Amino acid sequence: MNDLIEGIRRTCAVTVGAVFFIAGMLKLMDPVGAGLVASEYLKFFHMGALTAVSKPAAILLALTETLTGAALISGVWRRIAAWVTLALLGIFTVITAILWALNPAMDCGCFGEAVHLTHFQSFAKNIVLLILSAIAFIQKDSIFGPRPGKYAAFGMTAAAVLAFSIFSLRDIPLVDFTAFSPGCQIMDTWSSMEADADFDAGEPDTSLPILSIRDGFGEYVDQTAADGDVLVVSAYAPEKISQTGWSGIAEALEGAAAAGMRPILITPDIDNVPMTLGEYLCFSDIKTLMTLNRSNGGATWISDGIISAKWSSGKVPGQSELAEMADAGAADTITSRTSHRRIACEGIMLGCFALLLLL
Repeated sequence: MNDLIEGIRRTCAVTVGAVFFIAGMLKLMDPVGAGLVASEYLKFFHMGALTAVSKPAAILLALTETLTGAALISGVWRRIAAWVTLALLGIFTVITAILWALNPAMDCGCFGEAVHLTHFQSFAKNIVLLILSAIAFIQKDSIFGPRPGKYAAFGMTAAAVLAFSIFSLRDIPLVDFTAFSPGCQIMDTWSSMEADADFDAGEPDTSLPILSIRDGFGEYVDQTAADGDVLVVSAYAPEKISQTGWSGIAEALEGAAAAGMRPILITPDIDNVPMTLGEYLCFSDIKTLMTLNRSNGGATWISDGIISAKWSSGKVPGQSELAEMADAGAADTITSRTSHRRIACEGIMLGCFALLLLL
């Protein structure tokens, strides 16, 4: 009987832990996106003055969520894990209840960009997790304690999570769940206007994401990024880019031009942009640029309107490699880069689960 009770409790704890771990890792994989969601929450609750710390706060919360999930799965420090879990779920449930009641136009961000839930779905999820947590923690002390190896498993998982977090801060997300993910097609405002004027051209596909690129005169010039091979460098916060960073951006743009690509530098405004890069300069809004590429100063290769590859700032391939990719075509690059990065992400998460469950 004791074995059955303990089995039910552990199943509930592992289920809650798995949800916590996956949700936390998805947010850690995309710290910029997590910071944007946190900023929206702060503005909604009239705490906009704290938006400057939204990204660090989002990362800290995601780390807490991930490590709590790891503790629940492995079964270590059960009392501490129980109190942290109930505190987090209590806060999440209250917040999602408010969002469900007021129904603002914002995403809960529970699973980053990977899964989008309605406010009711998010609230219902938290209620289910609270019930499972109550079953898991209803008895003060565990009947059976964790094996010694579980503490080692938790330690190795925590180290892997921290390494993953540092990597994510320095690079773009391993798996891109944004509207501008590799393989998607962007909408061309010029073609859309032609379609509006010409009945035979058909209706523009408004479901496609749009960059809304403007030139120095305020005219939309999205067609410049939708035709041929284009390397777009997006600097959504140009004031935060160092002189060395601008030198790297200039080198990437010049390398793209030499490789036969059209180089474009897109920023929200002209402030803090070196005058020497004026010939490449276009403009778009900050949120669009942050969605296009999470790295400030990162580069995106667009081939005939298809998002083909992304690189973080300072990791853009040189002229010869860009030319080889353009000659080979976008399809191979999209398939190889996307699959390799997705396999790496899945390997990290499955490896952590295997450690926590089997060791």
